[in-house]
Parts: sequence; structure tokens; C-alpha cells
Amino acid sequence: MRYLGVATDKHDMSSSLTAALLQKLATPCRHQKILLYMEHMQGGSIQQQLRQYGQFDEQLIRKFMLQVLTGLNYLHNQGVVHSDIKAGNVLSDGEGNIKLSDFGCSKQSLSSLIPKKRGQCQDMSKSEVHEDVKGSIFWMSPEMLLDKAYGRKHDVWSLGCLVIEMASGKHPWPEVGSLKELLQLLQNRRCPPIPAGLSPECQHFIKRCCTFNTTQRPTVSQLLGHVFLKDSSSQNIN
Repeated sequence: MRYLGVATDKHDMSSSLTAALLQKLATPCRHQKILLYMEHMQGGSIQQQLRQYGQFDEQLIRKFMLQVLTGLNYLHNQGVVHSDIKAGNVLSDGEGNIKLSDFGCSKQSLSSLIPKKRGQCQDMSKSEVHEDVKGSIFWMSPEMLLDKAYGRKHDVWSLGCLVIEMASGKHPWPEVGSLKELLQLLQNRRCPPIPAGLSPECQHFIKRCCTFNTTQRPTVSQLLGHVFLKDSSSQNIN
């Protein structure tokens, strides 16, 4: 597991936000090398828990997703795209608390303007800000895999894939055997298959995350108000 890249310092964030992101504890320099010491998450990754215990129920998925969204919302507000959201990069303390980790693929603007193409700039408030491909292909958004500019909405697609992974115990494209096959499905505007047996609220959450059109895909802050996260099956989904 890599922790290099964006690391949070407990002095930089409020306690509620710090709880959702893996913390950097120290950065000593020895023999001209920088060492990063990160907090220990004894529960391992969510991926390891899925392998050990099998798929999660919706109550646990909801609990974990609220924490993931809280951390990701902070990152997005800082102009950071995580770019590799998946169960293997969500760590647990073994007591029901989780944190985002592995920022090796993340992107952050160094100014308010991000180069898009030579001679052009795009404001960080827009979604499409990066063009290189980094991350895990089965959790990647169509815009990244189809070699288009991408931004924070890429992480939103990956969130839907993460819910599918937690609900099924498998990666979001279990029947896909090659990158070529996956690209073909995305070119046909196909979304990852949603596991059977999920509530309408959970299904709607996944569909909103995995909306093909980035302009119609919600932001992380909008998802925080989704009915699925409110544990209310009595509300209607439009």
C-alpha cells in the first residue's frame, strides 16, 4: 500500500474532516531521504474485509460511504482529484471507522488555473482538468478510459463502482476480461451492472454516480444529501 502523494496533517483540518483521511504523523529527513510515517489502520483495507467476510449489507455500505464522501468532499474543495477510489484504498481501524488512503494517482492544482492543452487553460471550478490516465481500470470513469480530459467528477463515477464492489464483493465489471472489452462497453455508454437485491435508494445512488454524461453526474457535495445516505426507505426516488 502506497501513501505517498497527498497526506493530511492534523493541524490543517478540522477533527471531522481528519477522521475521513489518512493522517501524516511525521516527515523526518535521514541521509537525504524523506520518510513518511502514517497512522496505523489495524483493520486493513475494505478489500481485505470483503475477501474475508464477503459482501456488505446496505447499512454498513451507507456508514462507510458517508465517511468516504466526507473525506472526498474535503479533497475536492482543495482542488484535489483522488483518481483511484476503490476498496483497496479505503482503510479500516477495525471499529467501523474508515479513511481514504493511497494518493499516488491524485492530482492537485498548483494555482487556480490548470493547463488543459497547449495555449489553453481551464479553471479549477470546472470538472475537466487533467488528461493523463492513472488509477485502476475497473473503477475508472469513461472520460479517463476514453482518453478525455477529466476532473473531480471522475471520482464520483468511482464512488458508484465502490458501492458495487462493497455490495457484491467483486470489482464493478466482473464479466469483463480485457481492457478492449471494457472500452467497447463504455463507447456504447454502458454502466457497470448493479448487483441484484439492492434497495431502490441504493440503486439510484449508484446510477447517479455512474451517469455517463459528466455535466449530469452529481458532485460529491450533492451526493451527501442523497436519500440513500439518510437511511430512509420511505422517501420516493424520482
